Amino acid sequence: MFEFIRGKMVQSIPSKAVVDVGGIGYGLVISLKTFQKLPAIGTEVFFYVAPVIREDGHFLYGFLSLEDKRLFEQLISISGVGPKTAIGILGHVDIGDFQMAVVQGNTALLSKIPGIGKKTAERLVVELKDKFNNLPASDSGSSTGQGSSVVSDAISALTNLGYNPLDAQKAIKKVLALYSKEPSLSELITGALRSI
Repeated sequence: MFEFIRGKMVQSIPSKAVVDVGGIGYGLVISLKTFQKLPAIGTEVFFYVAPVIREDGHFLYGFLSLEDKRLFEQLISISGVGPKTAIGILGHVDIGDFQMAVVQGNTALLSKIPGIGKKTAERLVVELKDKFNNLPASDSGSSTGQGSSVVSDAISALTNLGYNPLDAQKAIKKVLALYSKEPSLSELITGALRSI
């Protein structure tokens, strides 16, 4: 079926983009993050697409990166995660942060994503953890030990101090990038507090 669409951007709203390809307007379901990165109306745009056929209709989901498309396809292959939930995940969290949360088994953080409850968060970890552990280190963060208990403890400590779990995770990620070896818990927390 369709793999990608290249054409002129005709219309965009936070959940949909319309692309003119040879006089035919293709409506693509998009995430909020994709909407925020779209080019101006009238300019050329390239989308990777994932067709979804359901009882209530045929839909094309559009992505600006192949990585987004692949994650979407992984998500909808999980029982209980539909296209709406999958596109919601892509719209609310960076892929790297999502992968790190899954690898760490951080269901508390995953369940903060709109549309994800505790059971779905647990299912995401079970289904995707091994797949994300096999990613290159730069994608999953495994080279910096982001799946360790020290990192989990640091995120938990920052969350207990009242910081948003996603902000805490991003701050920890920044601190880890500064060290060649995994820092201590106190170094992680101190560095993260400076960057938040």
